[in-house]
Amino acid sequence: MSVSEPTRGAFHAGGFNFDSYAAIVSDPALRGMAVDSLVIAAAATLIAGLLALPLAYFVSRSHGLLKNTVMILSLCPLLIGTVVLAIGWMTILSPVGMLSQTLQQMGLIDGALNIMRTHITVTILIGFILVPYIFITILSSLENIGSASERAAQSLGASKARAFFDVTVPQIMPGIVAGTSLSFILAVNAYPIPALLGGNQVRMAAPEIYNIITRDGNWPQGTALAISMVALTLIISGLYGGLMARRFDKWRNP
Repeated sequence: MSVSEPTRGAFHAGGFNFDSYAAIVSDPALRGMAVDSLVIAAAATLIAGLLALPLAYFVSRSHGLLKNTVMILSLCPLLIGTVVLAIGWMTILSPVGMLSQTLQQMGLIDGALNIMRTHITVTILIGFILVPYIFITILSSLENIGSASERAAQSLGASKARAFFDVTVPQIMPGIVAGTSLSFILAVNAYPIPALLGGNQVRMAAPEIYNIITRDGNWPQGTALAISMVALTLIISGLYGGLMARRFDKWRNP
């Protein structure tokens, strides 16, 4: 499908060429959308990782009711569909939403709050949704290694921070890499958040593919874009995993 003749409305026009792939490189709009998708996905993954790591560490060192409560609250987003989450954020962040009205009533802002349909908002919200995925993998790694080696480092004079970064982090690096790789793939393919909160101002791969196929009826272009994004995602994830694996071995061996 992706190497057939570009069409407008026809499911399949036959022929064989790479015009749809060439358009992704030559068309500034498609090229910019692909770059934005990868940059937003990487930034959202970084945000999710920075939030998930201390949260997982806290849970792994907690006990009893506190541990169970925080775990349940951390995993709650997985029980709710991303469409529902996106709609919930819309009711909070829209110009007539809860946050805007509250700030106006408090006298902190004069007019409506316009923070929807921005790259920053979309990136942060995707990052929030990805937190549970990284949290699970890091928590599993922390539970497996326990805290004995960290306590041993502290008994030999290391501070808590140094014991964590020099002893614990190298041991849980496989969990960090696995969680962030999965989150990056999910972020590249995010649909509800960019579609509902990004609108036309924040263009990402999944909504764009949907629009090209359903609105324009251009199946070859849509499938070419889908395959290209899958390929780019796999290549970046593979390079990231290989780089971190080599770095992890060098870090761990000394």
